[in-house]
Amino acid sequence: MAPDVDVLPLAIIRAAGAWAPSLHRTASHSLSLIAGFFAVAGLARLRWREAAAFTGAFALGMLCHVLLDLVLWFSGVDLLWPLGVGGGRREVNLWAWLELPPVAGNPDLIGNELAALDAAAFGLYLQYLTRLAKGSGRSGWLLALSAAAAAVCWALFPVYVITGVFWSAWRHSFWVYAPTILLFFPIALISTIAFRRPLAGQGS
Repeated sequence: MAPDVDVLPLAIIRAAGAWAPSLHRTASHSLSLIAGFFAVAGLARLRWREAAAFTGAFALGMLCHVLLDLVLWFSGVDLLWPLGVGGGRREVNLWAWLELPPVAGNPDLIGNELAALDAAAFGLYLQYLTRLAKGSGRSGWLLALSAAAAAVCWALFPVYVITGVFWSAWRHSFWVYAPTILLFFPIALISTIAFRRPLAGQGS
């Protein structure tokens, strides 16, 4: 989840109704940053094995995230950042050859529906976290907040799917993408950190 922290400033800019060049899938998705984490893991292994294991797992998770972005989304990833700074982005886009056709008269439909899937993804993940935390005996306000956020995500998902058919990318971005990221991404991130022990136990 960490590489997508770059969506937070972008969501704030879009929620304010302003335009800015996309920061998404640039620095935080670059091979240079991932290589840096792997290098730190290698150095830490000499003296701090636990820190090395954490940093290595973190870097591996970032790499998996970037590879999935390359395959699943119809947009590029600036893998070679910061080489593109000043001269424009140098994206790797496996789908550059594909021109998405307008569907149901809306040229933005496919992109809108992919954005709507973010709500479903957050709902599924938060629901998973909640069950895992409950199973480990956790309770408290954060668990209740995660459960409520999951329910809201599932309630909003069909609304977002429907509005994606009729709205432009800009309107959908303002009313769907920005609120989804600003509301649910921080909850998912904080919950992941807070429930890391149940998650680690599930992984083993």
